[in-house]
Amino acid sequence: MNVKISIITSWDTSNGTFYNCRLTKIQRNSTAQTSGGVLNFLDYNANTSLTSFYLPSSITYIGGGTFAGWTSLQNVYNVSNVTKVGNEAFYNCTSLYSSWISSMTRLTELGDDMYGCTFKNCSSSNFTSVTFPSGFLNMHDGCFSGCTNLTCVKVPSSTIMLGDCSYVEDPFNGTGMGEYDFYRGTGNSSGLVFNFADSTVSAMTTLNLSHFRGNTYVSIGVLANFRNLNTIKLKYLDQGFAKGSYCTFASLFGTTYTTGMTQVYNNYYAPNTLRTVEALNGSPGTFCGGLKNCSMVTSFKIYNYWTSGMCDGCTNLEYIYIYANNTSLSISSSEFSGHTKLKQVYCDASSGYTITIGSSAFQNCTALQSVSLYGYTQIEPNAFSGCSSLSSAYMASTTWYVRSGSWPTTSYYGSTISSGTAASTKALYLRSTYASYYWKRF
Repeated sequence: MNVKISIITSWDTSNGTFYNCRLTKIQRNSTAQTSGGVLNFLDYNANTSLTSFYLPSSITYIGGGTFAGWTSLQNVYNVSNVTKVGNEAFYNCTSLYSSWISSMTRLTELGDDMYGCTFKNCSSSNFTSVTFPSGFLNMHDGCFSGCTNLTCVKVPSSTIMLGDCSYVEDPFNGTGMGEYDFYRGTGNSSGLVFNFADSTVSAMTTLNLSHFRGNTYVSIGVLANFRNLNTIKLKYLDQGFAKGSYCTFASLFGTTYTTGMTQVYNNYYAPNTLRTVEALNGSPGTFCGGLKNCSMVTSFKIYNYWTSGMCDGCTNLEYIYIYANNTSLSISSSEFSGHTKLKQVYCDASSGYTITIGSSAFQNCTALQSVSLYGYTQIEPNAFSGCSSLSSAYMASTTWYVRSGSWPTTSYYGSTISSGTAASTKALYLRSTYASYYWKRF
């Protein structure tokens, strides 16, 4: 049955107007009026047959519990004027699609208060990805709790809060997400607060914060229950973690939960499953202590920051990627010496900046097979000596100059290595022939 309402001027649904009807679609004429622009089915008597609902354009607020338990509901249409969706508005809508949510282009808030649970238990296989509009501000607790097929959430630069975590639960508790993918644009002076302390997302493997800018606060221990995390990506966390305090990367996982975790730097614990860390535009606040003793990590990528000892105790590290595009960096002497599982090193410095690889930085990394040195990278003596497996060295397409005893200069540069030299030959030069020389390009 389809019902089209086109002549009434008020809409009172507080007494179960559509309770137990076998409707499949409700459409309302856009000229009809509602009191205060609020849509609310207050008695929680769920309609279990309705699949589509068309809002009048006057609706700006979908009140708490409006569609709770409407288990056949798939889509809500004409939602472009909605600015707020209340607590449990779509609770247990187990057939609901997520695609229509992005049509709420004026949406600013999910949940009325700390309780939230707006889309709790929307477990449909079609409830997979949510994109919030520019101007979105707040998401209260439990908003997507139990959305077992949700894999991606994108929020804009305007966002201030993702979860209160005061009385209920993390906004994504129990989603079973394989990846959290949060996007945030050019910054917000009020900051963004992450609250994942109560999460029990056992399936989560990737936390992607790499698109965030501005004041982003992630408190110590906030990822404590993320026991299967494999990859974490960070970017532009200029205020550091724990609201600007200095702490280690591992402190994100805290000191309390130890099951499935490994004790690392300063008595903090990190999950045994963690393999990849990407830190784009790291800062001292973010990486004081770095990845120390994170022996489970195999791959580390970092932009525009380095401090001595960041990877001490990372005994299973296989891949290192270091980028400099707004500052020059120096890899300390003997920094990775003896890391016997390291396989690949990649360095790239943009024009105007330099990455200096210190003396003996990778000495005796016997598993190292490939080195890629692009941009303005320079090398001190014995940086790669003893790297017996080094077979390929990919370097900037220009002439390199090598000199014994001091850095090459434009007036005296010692020997030259042409841009056409084979990668295998350059590798031989790095590990043996010119291992004790200074390397530089102009």
